[in-house]
Amino acid sequence: MRVDVFQVLAAMVNGAATANEMLATLRGSGEPGGVPAVPTLYRRLKECIDRGWIEVEEVEGVAQGPGRPGQRYRLTRSGLKAARMEAERWRRFVDPLLGGEERR
Repeated sequence: MRVDVFQVLAAMVNGAATANEMLATLRGSGEPGGVPAVPTLYRRLKECIDRGWIEVEEVEGVAQGPGRPGQRYRLTRSGLKAARMEAERWRRFVDPLLGGEERR
């Protein structure tokens, strides 16, 4: 899974979020890989929607730009499963690095 796709999924693990809320979450996390640019974020959101990993809900009264309705995105069960599988894959990758000092 691409890192920026994982970032998108991880930004919604605590609940539905707008694109701006996701960016704020990622900026606040100190993500070492950086935060996706806005166009990249929207491409990844579309990719995740197409895969069935997230769903869109429109939010009345919140605009995302001229003529664009506000939207919140939320993880589906399959999206949460995909994010957890990727997190587990990364855990197995970094565990030896984190525990390496204790083994010496």
